[in-house]
Parts: sequence; structure tokens; C-alpha cells
Amino acid sequence: MPAQPSDRVVYIDQYGDVQCASSKSVAAIPSEFADALTALSADLELALDCLRIFKGIPIPVAKAILRNIEPAHAAIDMAIRCSRPSERMVH
Repeated sequence: MPAQPSDRVVYIDQYGDVQCASSKSVAAIPSEFADALTALSADLELALDCLRIFKGIPIPVAKAILRNIEPAHAAIDMAIRCSRPSERMVH
């Protein structure tokens, strides 16, 4: 294990393939959207748990996802459009 901090994260995706995320290719998300992204993440995790347990998603959870998906999409779109072209490349 290296003693120095790394500027990348290596992980295994849902298909078992190794992926690498570099700090050089990170798009900054406007802070105004942090709450919507956090809420969407929590709602999606709850939806996945409900799918495993109940084989479906409760209507209030689905509505919460729909309520937060547009602001989250806007935040990600804005972050990508405002990033420099060299940052958009995956390393």
C-alpha cells in the first residue's frame, strides 16, 4: 500500500470490470445542487432496497426520485459543460 495519497480511485463496476477515476477528470458540481444530489442518492438507495425486499418501489419513493432527478441532471450537465475539454477525457 502506498504511503502517499493518490490522485485516482480504482474500483470494480457492476459488470466486474476495473474502472479508474482520476482527480484530473473531475467536474465541479455547483454547491447549490449538493442537497438535490444527496437526496437523489438516498432515494435511489432506498428504491434499490425496496426492490430487493418488496420487488417494487413505493410510490412516495418514486415521487421523491422524480422530484430530485431534474435538479441533479441539471447540476451534472452544468458541471460537464463548464469543465475544460481536457478534463472531460477519462484517463
